[in-house]
Amino acid sequence: MLNHLLKKWIFVSVVIFLLLLLLTFILQENAIFIWDLIFHFWFPICESLTPIKWQTKGNILLGLIWLISGLAFYSMIFGLVFILISDNAKKFLSRKINNSIF
Repeated sequence: MLNHLLKKWIFVSVVIFLLLLLLTFILQENAIFIWDLIFHFWFPICESLTPIKWQTKGNILLGLIWLISGLAFYSMIFGLVFILISDNAKKFLSRKINNSIF
């Protein structure tokens, strides 16, 4: 059961990550504004883990790494929440159906 949930979580997280990455490239300027609001809590974590020498203005690769790692982190959280809600809803509905039959 746990192995099945783990596989489902990984699959859903990858799908969410790819959708977020696709939306980032489609929306471009608007996506950067949205990600700046959403990643408000993620960027300070990245700044504290990154050496000061690397944090120069215009370090595009570092910014992309922060963005992609944030997308992966948030897609894993969204995937976990989605799997937990769907699994609990499935259990609840199966109990309700079984109780209504008998």
